[in-house]
Amino acid sequence: DDEEEDDEEDAEAKAAARTAQQQSTNRLYARKKASQEGLEPEARDFADWKRKNNVPESAKVFSLTGWYPCVKEALLERGWHFNPDRDSFFFDLKWTLRSNELKQNDLAPWQLTNHFLKNTAITTKVGLLRSLKHLPWHTNEHPDAIFPRCYDLNSPPELASFLDDFRGVTAEAVLKDVAQRCGLDLTPIFAEQARARVATGKGKGEDDVALMGKAVPVLMSDDMASAADELMINEAVFEAAMSVCTKRCLDLDDAKLDDPRYTPPMMVTDLEWEVIQAGASVFKSCTKAQTLPAEAPAPLDLFMRPKEEEPTNGRERRALARKAEAAEERREAARRKLTAPLTALGSGRFGEMCDVLGRLMANNEQFAVDGIKKSQNLWIVKPSAKSRGRGIQTFGNIDKLLDYVEVGDGRGSGALWVVQKYIENPLLIAKRKFDMRQWVLVTDWNPLTIYFYNENYVRFSAEEYSSDASDLENVYVHLVNNSIGKKSDKFHENVTAENGVAIEDCMWSNKQFREWSEHMEGEDMFEKHCAAQMREIAKHALVSAQGQVEHRKNSWELYGYDYMIDDTYRPWLIEINSSPACDYSTTVTEQFVPKALSDVIKVVVDLPEWEKTKSGPRPDTGGWENIYKGQSLETPVASFGLDLACTGKQITKPKRRQAGGSRRVQPAVTRPPPPPAKEEEAEESEEEDE
Repeated sequence: DDEEEDDEEDAEAKAAARTAQQQSTNRLYARKKASQEGLEPEARDFADWKRKNNVPESAKVFSLTGWYPCVKEALLERGWHFNPDRDSFFFDLKWTLRSNELKQNDLAPWQLTNHFLKNTAITTKVGLLRSLKHLPWHTNEHPDAIFPRCYDLNSPPELASFLDDFRGVTAEAVLKDVAQRCGLDLTPIFAEQARARVATGKGKGEDDVALMGKAVPVLMSDDMASAADELMINEAVFEAAMSVCTKRCLDLDDAKLDDPRYTPPMMVTDLEWEVIQAGASVFKSCTKAQTLPAEAPAPLDLFMRPKEEEPTNGRERRALARKAEAAEERREAARRKLTAPLTALGSGRFGEMCDVLGRLMANNEQFAVDGIKKSQNLWIVKPSAKSRGRGIQTFGNIDKLLDYVEVGDGRGSGALWVVQKYIENPLLIAKRKFDMRQWVLVTDWNPLTIYFYNENYVRFSAEEYSSDASDLENVYVHLVNNSIGKKSDKFHENVTAENGVAIEDCMWSNKQFREWSEHMEGEDMFEKHCAAQMREIAKHALVSAQGQVEHRKNSWELYGYDYMIDDTYRPWLIEINSSPACDYSTTVTEQFVPKALSDVIKVVVDLPEWEKTKSGPRPDTGGWENIYKGQSLETPVASFGLDLACTGKQITKPKRRQAGGSRRVQPAVTRPPPPPAKEEEAEESEEEDE
């Protein structure tokens, strides 16, 4: 009975406090209106503002923009007072949807805010890929181990690297298809290697350099050898694919790189690419209509190559003619091979192929991402500074991809685009793709202090997964963003997973995912393979950008990490969003968001207050776990040599001395470098509440 009376008294006290707060808010609105109408002067300072609004002098004041009812409720329960004036500077804490709603230059050092400046280093797609390139400077991990390969198409060197990568993966797909036909399953081999790397804590840093150029053992069984002896292949396509893949795993030592006479081989020659494309399949002969045309097509990267100078004399013209004649002879030989009858692969060539695949596996963290099961070489194109799935498209054809981003001969890029390797072996639930939205909180950038929430939620695509060419443009198949999926007619359809649990509104809690994995695999695969790696990835991404985000004490930032999970339960970072969506759009987020946001207040308000005196027990931080606290740095990380570059001036040939003129040589004239290209201003990848 005494406990019930105490509960009633507490409820009455809270109700009275809310009534008092509402009355205070009404007075604030009335005073603001009077001030705007010129009937009452503005407050001189914070103390004057508190006096005019009947707020106790020692009381804390907060302001909000956006819809955060749980944050408001949590602060009111702590005795804070709400200032409804969004434009007012009289507050101890201001929580806003976007960082540009804060006039950071006008903030007092003691005022609390929920944003840092210059978050674009991690919250835009191009910013994230550039930051992660710095990762080896900070850790022993390689970006390829946590982030699918990504290229900035506005950068000519990266565009050239992407074109080589695309063609190389196409060749790799040919060999993987042959391996599958012979009964060789590469998935468990690679999964074992990847998990061994994670278990030992080694990335592809200095400690793993010895592995480069070596091969993961890929053993050939008697059954595979027999299948290889019987498998009939198109010799031209197979040899072209083997040549490209052999060059992809070529180990260039320092002696070669330092030798000015050494020229590394072209990763993919024009003829090799033409042969691989001409062959509809490595298991079929080409018809005369399918074989190489009489005239060689323009190279894929012709628009990037320097223009060849016209021959100026007979010697140069004869050399050019011999070069063209040799190229045509090679094309004719390729034509004959393409249309020749199929030949047996044989166990010998199959063994050589296994060795090449083993070396590719050893040197490529994303060997499985490229697709082990009959890869189609899919890539996903994204605008570099947009969020919520806008403008994203999936491609398996390089010509269509370049047309989409308007890159190519005679065309300039009208916007900033990035292209990223599509994860071709996604883990599927109810035949649907999904990702995990994970919240990460940074309370300080110097020393870098990171909190990781102990729950997340799963977002599903609205329609069943398909990698068929006819479905590549269907965003409801390939994208899991809630803002995209809710437009599909199938968004609210009843879908049941393999364990009999319904998927409502394309979303699951982390608990539901773990229960599903236990049903499918007999154990909690999230805890076994995903949880620790996701924490490490969150830390690595922030460490790589530490010197590029503008630091401010008494600020913090909530980030929404998006992870994809492949069919070996390996997590991959896809992107990072600032201001992750906090609306109650589904039953899952209706439970997750209020709990997680209320716990944020425990970290950014309760914990700092306790640390001032450290009297009493340490306050609870709810579901937030402090996973990293770095060292304080006096020198910005950006000064450690992350952005090294060589610059120089063009040397011009001195003018010849005129006959009878002065012997003085004219000084060389240097041309100023061209002005930098004007880039489209990047905006942070912020998610609006929906």
